[in-house]
Amino acid sequence: MSGILRRRSSSLVARARCPGALSAARMVPMDNDTRWNSWHTMNTVACELDGYVDTFVKNHWKAIGKYALTPDDWDTLREIIVFLKPFEKVTTGTQSDLDSIEKTLVTMDMFVKHFEK
Repeated sequence: MSGILRRRSSSLVARARCPGALSAARMVPMDNDTRWNSWHTMNTVACELDGYVDTFVKNHWKAIGKYALTPDDWDTLREIIVFLKPFEKVTTGTQSDLDSIEKTLVTMDMFVKHFEK
């Protein structure tokens, strides 16, 4: 089974072998300016597939080179995932037509309490 890995510049699109993947293909999604949670989703999937990403980078070192993620970069991505998780939960929970200002105010209070910790 293979997963598709994309680089932001779209000059490099390649397939990396993912023998243990649950689905036929797993793609690391690109971030998107119109999707609130796209950065969180992209980082989460990339970290889930970190071994495959590292293998892909090793196999395409000439094209990627200085853009390769270091162990510190992976740690930073994991910290970002933890930071963004509450935002992902709130935006997912408040995106329907049934949302109200009351629900929005409650989630804002939750954020204030979360970040005061």
